[in-house]
Amino acid sequence: MKGFIKDDKFHPIRNQNGMRKSRDQYAKIEGVKLDSNIRMKRDEGRKIKSHLYRIYSTWDSEDDGDREETAHVRARNMDEAIEFIKKDFFKQRVQNDLQVDGDGEETAYITTSYAVDDKGNELSENEVEEIQQKEGDEAVRFVTEGFEIIQDDEEEDNYHTIYGGNDFYDLTKPKGEQKGFTSEDAIKKAGGIEKAFFKLGSGQGFESGNPKNDYNLNNPNLKLYDPTKNEFTKSTKKDDNR
Repeated sequence: MKGFIKDDKFHPIRNQNGMRKSRDQYAKIEGVKLDSNIRMKRDEGRKIKSHLYRIYSTWDSEDDGDREETAHVRARNMDEAIEFIKKDFFKQRVQNDLQVDGDGEETAYITTSYAVDDKGNELSENEVEEIQQKEGDEAVRFVTEGFEIIQDDEEEDNYHTIYGGNDFYDLTKPKGEQKGFTSEDAIKKAGGIEKAFFKLGSGQGFESGNPKNDYNLNNPNLKLYDPTKNEFTKSTKKDDNR
């Protein structure tokens, strides 16, 4: 997993090595610029107090792309959700270089693009210029990463993750009360991503000696499938290498 880090905060996003030809090829997710004044007046007229927004981490390159749900946010309007994602889910150094687009109503995309070498390592502007001068523009490719925000008032507030946290943020509450025990907190408490998964999250008991876990390889009652007999057999010390 790869995260956007701000002040040592962890926000999960799928790792990748995809690349793009140029920053301008962001057009895959281009949209109408969001008009915050129109949206705020509309919501005020409807006396809407808040909305639930589903947050998806996204990345795409010329060759590939991915999209994965990563959090839920309750906010008074889309603008509040956008500002929260920009400040808390991106590195501070890229916050002034973020592209915000959407349909102007219920969807927004917040993205940043960066150049990478043939191994997927991020390049500085000087490195980009040097490579382009030596090998041409095609030698430098770009990745676009970010978050998609979708309004979905039918969805539940909670968003429990595999790390044992609940990545739900309620921006309608006072500061200090806007979140509970998040994945960031779980990872910090456990001392790492893997430890959080196995000790606090979905991996509890898996290969850890928990006899109540049916998928635990240390469970003597685990039933193993024997393809030669086309049947399940009870695990024994003799069978453990099967």
